[in-house]
Amino acid sequence: MYRWLILDRGYHQMPPGNGPPAFDDEHFQFLRRLSASDFRLGRRFTGAEARHLIETFRAIRDTIREGPARFIMYPGTQDQVFEYGSGHIRSSNAITLDLDFLKAMGTLRVPRHVWDALARHASWIEPSILSRWVELLENYDGTAPPGAYRDALSWPNVEHSTREVRTLAAQLQESGGPLYCVWSGKRLNDGYDIDHCFPFKHWPNNHLWNLLPAAPEVNSSKSDSLPSAQQLHKAEDRILR
Repeated sequence: MYRWLILDRGYHQMPPGNGPPAFDDEHFQFLRRLSASDFRLGRRFTGAEARHLIETFRAIRDTIREGPARFIMYPGTQDQVFEYGSGHIRSSNAITLDLDFLKAMGTLRVPRHVWDALARHASWIEPSILSRWVELLENYDGTAPPGAYRDALSWPNVEHSTREVRTLAAQLQESGGPLYCVWSGKRLNDGYDIDHCFPFKHWPNNHLWNLLPAAPEVNSSKSDSLPSAQQLHKAEDRILR
């Protein structure tokens, strides 16, 4: 996420004379015309987009395998921290960003004790890493104004938006299809809300799977609460339909 912010601004990420990152090639440049939401799970790519995406994933896979997965060792040993299993990505003119495709990229195993340590101490680890990274980047560049790299690593606020799903719901109704509140099962007519299943307040996520039609009174009652496991189970058929 943070590396993309630096790439998107054209800032230095490597020591002088090293050139751009290995994966920042013609295929990666082609895909930069797309938005972040275009890479949501379930998105289908065809033609040139599919071919460029496959080559980009191959380059990223090789970068991880030959870089951090290979050289990050436990202190004082030659034991690799991360176990990397390289996958096989077939060439194709049509792909879908789903679990099967992502599995084909390969696997990177994080040891449980490392995962637990990162989870417990993230509030200290992340700022320390970012602070050190900013120092390195400023040293690589030497021309950036003070604070430029630190400002670049400030993730932009995500807009609260339901427009795309509201349009899809309207198209469903216009075609004569029924629209139901996923939580109550009530059939919806003109007045309905689009609910963030996992509340936007807790997770700024406008992905399609997180946006569901709901009756206004039910959505208001749910507010910023998480649905229970039992409620999700009861709503399963309506969510899937």
